[in-house]
Amino acid sequence: MPTVNASLTTIGFSAEGRDIKVIKISRGDGVSRPSVFIDGGIHAREWIAPATVLYFIGQMVYGDEFDLSPQLLDKFDWFFAPLLNPDGYEYSHATYRLWRKNRVEQGRNCYGTDLNRNFGYQWNPAVGGSTNVCSDVYSGSQAFSEKESQAVETFIMNNRQNMMAYLTYHSYGQMWLYPWGYTSSLPADWQELDSAAKVGTAALAQLYGTNYVVGSSTNVLYSAAGGSDDWAKGGAGVKYSYTIELRDTGAHGFVLPTNQIEPNCRESWRGLAEFALSLNTNKGGHRG
Repeated sequence: MPTVNASLTTIGFSAEGRDIKVIKISRGDGVSRPSVFIDGGIHAREWIAPATVLYFIGQMVYGDEFDLSPQLLDKFDWFFAPLLNPDGYEYSHATYRLWRKNRVEQGRNCYGTDLNRNFGYQWNPAVGGSTNVCSDVYSGSQAFSEKESQAVETFIMNNRQNMMAYLTYHSYGQMWLYPWGYTSSLPADWQELDSAAKVGTAALAQLYGTNYVVGSSTNVLYSAAGGSDDWAKGGAGVKYSYTIELRDTGAHGFVLPTNQIEPNCRESWRGLAEFALSLNTNKGGHRG
């Protein structure tokens, strides 16, 4: 029976000293495979995102109802970072439910940088960010000013040689977004990104009929420079780079009811799995 190997690593520490952890799940058989990196919880209040990534880990390690995890492990090595912003997440539980940023002290009695405006590809606070330290979308003093974004940068750059996909999970809006966020222009290979994403959203919709919109971040959502997906593609060269906005479309927003957690996770797993299985690892392209 094929093995499943899981190893936990601390890739860095938050502003308040909490661990930022990555779990690698693979066959552990010495075979070199392309990899996929998945993260969640970059924004503190988006609680469904870490829950979803943790669900993925469970499906990958213990097996899933669709029997897709064996194929996924045969095809890829997997890196999961369920919680990139542990300080903000803790603050959103203990003090203020809708906190977004990290918790670095800025002075003026203000805290936090928006980590998803802090990545260093086409970083520009004037595009969807802010130079005001008290703003919810404060971009930081410079690109990669934050310990949390630095940890992701270092890890991905050290592992990018075989990295084929980067997916960052957020909420809410039910969108599967690809670069760019800093401009309305599209990557040269946008049609491949679009096609692969639509494999995922079609599979996702099969369970509960949940509809996801596919497109570039700027053209579907809004312009914002400094996003992790823009950097993963433009800075680290990861071909299939996406931001996925989970349930819902606004009725409950960030405070998703508990009875939607499991359906959200099930459909998201199905979408991720079918998306990944559709990627052509031989040509670096997509066979859908």
